[in-house]
Amino acid sequence: MIDKPTFREYGAVVIRECLGKMLLHVEGVLVGETVEPVHKMRVASRRLRAALSVFAPAFPSNSFTKFENEIKLVTDALGAARDLDVMVGNLETLEHSLAESDRSMLEAFIQIQVAQRGKRQKQVQSALGRIEKLDLSEQWEKIVLAGQPKIDVVDVEEEEQTVPNQVREKMQDNSDVNLDAAIHAILMDPQIMERTKQ
Repeated sequence: MIDKPTFREYGAVVIRECLGKMLLHVEGVLVGETVEPVHKMRVASRRLRAALSVFAPAFPSNSFTKFENEIKLVTDALGAARDLDVMVGNLETLEHSLAESDRSMLEAFIQIQVAQRGKRQKQVQSALGRIEKLDLSEQWEKIVLAGQPKIDVVDVEEEEQTVPNQVREKMQDNSDVNLDAAIHAILMDPQIMERTKQ
């Protein structure tokens, strides 16, 4: 009989995967040739933050809190850059719809936003440079290996108090859902993703 993974072990895998997906976009964001890598990395960082929020009770340490804060700094920098990318894209679409005689003032405003985006790119580069120096993948493995878990059960029926409320509620909504599906539903939950903006 194969033992079930503990909640902590499961969390370690989920967070490791989310972190890896976020880091895949670092090079594209640093190059800055297109806006898509910023968008993809921002989404990945928010999913990572959602996973960290779900599994935080299984990693009660200062190192985990510091790790979570580093991810938030990345998300914030990417969010500010992405907001300007969206604004500039919308303005350029609007510009093309205007008569040529009406474009000059809008063009000037677009250039101001493009300049602001350049400043944001430097902030993004600084944030990514910081996490590269910290080596977040290595930091995460140290967190996983350190200390003893306070939460180590995934069987909700037997030990429901050891599973965070978000997971328990998802599983109670549907008796047929398993833990993997519950966590996936949580990470895709718009309300949880919205809280990662804060």
